[in-house]
Amino acid sequence: MALINTSNSYRTHNNTCSAVNKSEFSGAQERRIQNPVYRDCAMTGFKNRLAAELAGNVPPEPPLYSHHATRQSYFNKGWNAVTKLHILRAQAELLAQEKAQQEAMHG
Repeated sequence: MALINTSNSYRTHNNTCSAVNKSEFSGAQERRIQNPVYRDCAMTGFKNRLAAELAGNVPPEPPLYSHHATRQSYFNKGWNAVTKLHILRAQAELLAQEKAQQEAMHG
């Protein structure tokens, strides 16, 4: 009878790690939306939300983008993907643009 090597005790017969003990969570990394139409729907939702945040009038729910359920779903994903950091970066970028325009007019 052979002794079990403890460093490989979680290895299976095909030499892969056990999902419970060694591998990363399968959904830990966001994947890029492969379909360009749906990716555009998500980007439109993201951009519309940033514009609404900068204007200060964010509706409580994402607005209707399309009667096509899948496209609306991707729009909602983009809308809900906006974080506080995105908003702060957009505000800083807007202030920098306004400052550059003022300097160009006065200077």
